[in-house]
Amino acid sequence: MVRQQLFSIPLVVAGLAACAHHDGAQLSTAAAATPELQAAGLLAFLNDPHTDLRTLDEQVGLDRRAATSLVQRRAGQDGQHGSADDRPFHSLDEVDAVAWVGPVSIQRMSSYASSRGYMDDGHLPLGTWDQVSFTRSEARCTLALVNDASAHGLDRWVPLDRRAVESVLRARPIASMEQLSELYFIGPHAMSALKRHACPRRASLAQGVELH
Repeated sequence: MVRQQLFSIPLVVAGLAACAHHDGAQLSTAAAATPELQAAGLLAFLNDPHTDLRTLDEQVGLDRRAATSLVQRRAGQDGQHGSADDRPFHSLDEVDAVAWVGPVSIQRMSSYASSRGYMDDGHLPLGTWDQVSFTRSEARCTLALVNDASAHGLDRWVPLDRRAVESVLRARPIASMEQLSELYFIGPHAMSALKRHACPRRASLAQGVELH
């Protein structure tokens, strides 16, 4: 049950150098003008499991090489999003470092993400608990899950160790991520599982995890 201090991550949006494999424009000017909220929304869009190659290529309109590079980088070595070796994006520096991605790509993704509602303050970083980082919206969804899901849902669908399930049930209502992180048998593995199952799509969660 390792708890870290709350923090606000200053997303790096300035000083990014354009590389030879980028799409040609100078990134530093565009990145410097990007508010923290816009950057956080862009990262949330890129890390969303529903943002796949088809979305980036056909809907956002990226160069297919850039779209492929982004998806492959995020998926990690096994090429499967949602597995243990995933490499989610944490800053615009990391997005900028992907082959064939540059300011034009970033602007297109930013515009698309904005049109799909990713630019709200729920995507701003909130803190890290048990080595797992959470945005505001991820924390809200996770707390809703641990407070509303049935014992069967937490045990079978998340899944949590049964001792962790019992610890959660005894502690309800759980008012904060700090309180959750301090429960017995809640550690990095349990926190990662809760975040993964609470946040992708709340509507599907309600069916799969028996919230009521």
